[in-house]
Amino acid sequence: MSWYLCTLSAGSKNWELCKKSGTWGINTAAGFASSDRARKNDSLLFWRAGIGYVAHALVSEDCRPPITKEEAPWLGGPQKFGLVIPFVNLHEFVKPVLLRFQDNKQEQTLLPPSALQRGFIPINDSIAGVVLALSRSL
Repeated sequence: MSWYLCTLSAGSKNWELCKKSGTWGINTAAGFASSDRARKNDSLLFWRAGIGYVAHALVSEDCRPPITKEEAPWLGGPQKFGLVIPFVNLHEFVKPVLLRFQDNKQEQTLLPPSALQRGFIPINDSIAGVVLALSRSL
């Protein structure tokens, strides 16, 4: 099982669309989408800029092109989001986990700011473990 970090901008309505569609979209139109692909039974960790880590979920199918427009409900649709990751068992944290940055690294996870701006990247189990533990203690 692998973990992936899914990031959204603070003012975006895409989080509600993700929850409604049960999919995470990967922007393939930009040409710099991660070549690493989530597979069934991997896990997703969700970060919202300015808000913090807000949830985690289980990948229910391998990453794939969207089958319907409803699976890619974001602005640009399937033309922009050429890959989706279906997910289930979404667990939203009672309170978001917002960590500060020090010396150009996020406290406790040690992620650089750029990792939280990429949209979708693989992360190691220890990063996910730190966030999950913090989410239970808030």
